Amino acid sequence: MSKKILFVVNTPDFFLSHRLDIALAAKRLFDVHIATCKGSKIKEIKNYGLKHHIISLNREAKNFFLELKCFFSIFKLIKKLNPDIIHLVTIRPCLYGGIISKFLKINSIVISISGLGSIFTKNNLKFYFYRKIIFFLYKIIFFQKKNLKIIFQNDDDKDIFLNNTNLSEDQTVMIRGVGVNLNIYKNLFFSMEDNIVVMISRLLKDKGVIEYLEAASQLRKKYNNIKFWLVGDLDLGNPMSLTNNEIDAWKKKNIVSFLGYSENIIKIINQSKIVVLPSYREGMPKILLEAAACERAIITTNVPGCRDAIIPDKTGLLIQPRDVYSLVVAIEKLVFDNNLCRSMGKEGRKFAENKFSINDVISSHLNVYKLLLKRFN
Repeated sequence: MSKKILFVVNTPDFFLSHRLDIALAAKRLFDVHIATCKGSKIKEIKNYGLKHHIISLNREAKNFFLELKCFFSIFKLIKKLNPDIIHLVTIRPCLYGGIISKFLKINSIVISISGLGSIFTKNNLKFYFYRKIIFFLYKIIFFQKKNLKIIFQNDDDKDIFLNNTNLSEDQTVMIRGVGVNLNIYKNLFFSMEDNIVVMISRLLKDKGVIEYLEAASQLRKKYNNIKFWLVGDLDLGNPMSLTNNEIDAWKKKNIVSFLGYSENIIKIINQSKIVVLPSYREGMPKILLEAAACERAIITTNVPGCRDAIIPDKTGLLIQPRDVYSLVVAIEKLVFDNNLCRSMGKEGRKFAENKFSINDVISSHLNVYKLLLKRFN
């Protein structure tokens, strides 16, 4: 009987965009199962030959009973499948799945810390309390020493966990991001005629969307030959999401073109000159890896995750987070300097080839799985 691996992720969309290639590669070793909440992309997951299970995970849930329902939904699935390895991604699956796996004595557990989110970007008392609870729960999970691997995407996140929990260095693995397919993401064409600046992200305040809109507003008052695009959807299940009313108000100003969600990110990147992500904190932002692979100059913030995705002043520019002026200056520096944009793009491609190939990321994950299997054979 083949070994079973279960991936538990919040949404079908996130699984497809960030874990699909790893799951498909895992089919060489395992009977692969995927658990997410309901969503329109479940059929697509099944079309890849992956077994899918729905868990009761409501990202808008803010009350105890819905959280309890989510917990027991994951509990019943893990108990039923009894996987040899469980790979947990995103915060609720990591916390609930980690505690459940410890209780059910699952052989091997992999937890991916793919970013610390808004709980770690806000400093008020409520979020301080949330952080304390989260670290307490992780301490319970990390108490299991031999059958646990925690995958980090940047050193800052790893250090926070080492300093605030009982996590040990030998339980950690560093895999910098989910990788990029370098055969697909590449420079298809590079027109310098259109000065297009693009931000591609969920429309969350802690992604720096407001700063991007404000910077665009200031620059459009000075120049009429710069185009600003914003690509992405609202995420109303996230407390940091912009609202429909806020987006409608900005649309009326006719400063930025709101393109909504797109599945053709490669085309959008290739139509742009500069890719911007003024986020407050990330794990390792996939869009910046994709932009580098497509030879685009990047502007991003000097925060964990974002700064790890570029070589400052060589593949892109670092700015201060939450700082509109810093973003304005960086865009002005790049948008009218075609040679600098080309140079940064070419260096970015080399950086992506050396550090962010999807093949290397897949190989690193399979090595983690093989190591854990070996301990229990």
